Amino acid sequence: MNIMEKKAFSAKNGLFALGIVGSIVYLSLIFNNNLWVDEAFTACIIRGNLSQMLKGTVSDTLPPFYNIFTWILTSIAGFNPYIMKLSSVIPMVLLLMWLSPFHIAGLYGARTAAVFDVCIICAPHLIHYGIEIRPYSWGLFFATAAGVFALQTAISVTGQDIRKNLAGLVVFSALSGYTHQYALIPSAFVWLVLLIHALYRRAAEKNILKTRFAAFGVFVLAYMPMLVLTVYQLRRAGGYFSMETLTLSTLLSDLRFPYVTNITPISLILLIAVLALLVLSIAASFKNSRFLIPVLMMAIPYLTLGFGYICSIAAGGNLFTSRYLVPSLGLFWLGAAIAATDAEGLFSGISLKVFPIIMLASLIAVYPQEYQAEYSSGVNRMTAYFDENLSPDDGYIIYEDKYQIELCMRYYYPDFKKYDWENAGECSGTLWYFEVPGYEGYLDEAAERGYEAEHISNMGFDRYAFSLYRLKRK
Repeated sequence: MNIMEKKAFSAKNGLFALGIVGSIVYLSLIFNNNLWVDEAFTACIIRGNLSQMLKGTVSDTLPPFYNIFTWILTSIAGFNPYIMKLSSVIPMVLLLMWLSPFHIAGLYGARTAAVFDVCIICAPHLIHYGIEIRPYSWGLFFATAAGVFALQTAISVTGQDIRKNLAGLVVFSALSGYTHQYALIPSAFVWLVLLIHALYRRAAEKNILKTRFAAFGVFVLAYMPMLVLTVYQLRRAGGYFSMETLTLSTLLSDLRFPYVTNITPISLILLIAVLALLVLSIAASFKNSRFLIPVLMMAIPYLTLGFGYICSIAAGGNLFTSRYLVPSLGLFWLGAAIAATDAEGLFSGISLKVFPIIMLASLIAVYPQEYQAEYSSGVNRMTAYFDENLSPDDGYIIYEDKYQIELCMRYYYPDFKKYDWENAGECSGTLWYFEVPGYEGYLDEAAERGYEAEHISNMGFDRYAFSLYRLKRK
């Protein structure tokens, strides 16, 4: 093995080591039973048999990939929150252990791949959505992989390499559409850039345009069944899936989403660092067009944001929320990693050294908060009490906004039936009352209905809290 081969071997081992560290960071957050309403909703779909899972998936508003994959995984390993959260971690591990060392390193070198890994491990929101029982992490992986294969297509020389990379682009971009609608959008922008690149090179290489448009046609055909299902799902969508009205405040919140930690100075420093990399890349692109690549990648979340807002305005209601940016963040941080390692002149050494430190500070700010949220003891105390005190015929009454705790209870205790004051007399077992903050007045009706309310304890899990009462007939 010569010196160059030894360096390449050492660099790849370093990327694998970094990937293992990142995988451990993600895996360290999955061993808990804290679920919020969207996770509980998804878990209830996955809990059913194949027919029930498919029916629940079609009745939802999201594409089927995540539910099908996680259903298969839980069918093999058992239905529990650890396995479902592991399903969401798998794509983050694939980013770190496959896409980065084998593809990004091949495109831009080990340094860029290493900085990309640091971003995937440390960036705000990624460790949250990378473990959530929802499809965002898979959408991020597929959209990022589509972008990487598009880059490989752009630099491919031989016909075999072009076909191989275009096939990868078609597969991953189609899978992004089968995972989340807002994972498809960044993949579509990737296709747009690649086709514009083909038009630019048409005079020199006439086959490029034909080949890429043919591959794009295959991608469109592959996505068509999902498009039909999406139209059907959105027509059936009910009020629960509506989101808050778009305002200037929501726009500003969405614009700063990629940089937000729970420590404002770190968020501000991260924002300034990314803006500096963007400005440097834009300035350098006037001399060398290769610097347009990180600029375009870092623009994709904001193109996605603009698309979401335009669709919302056209539809007369909000079809966008900030978490829908998550699938585009892999491309965003890849662009930042390229800019940090490819900066020219005075900033070349500074960006490579300082940017990863800023990202690490972001992880230090975010991880303790995420760990505390995931491993909050409230859910264990709640389930321990109910496991000991619930009987099969018991029921409960709750008044709340958007049925969030009720939907979570369908996951924790699927046979625990909800009643209201009108049909409470039908409960043959113990009747419990969940008093949610802001809805205290509804408990006053207990006395009018002939019940005596005994306060048991203040309960809570994930982001929810309630006071638990046992209702007894007077």
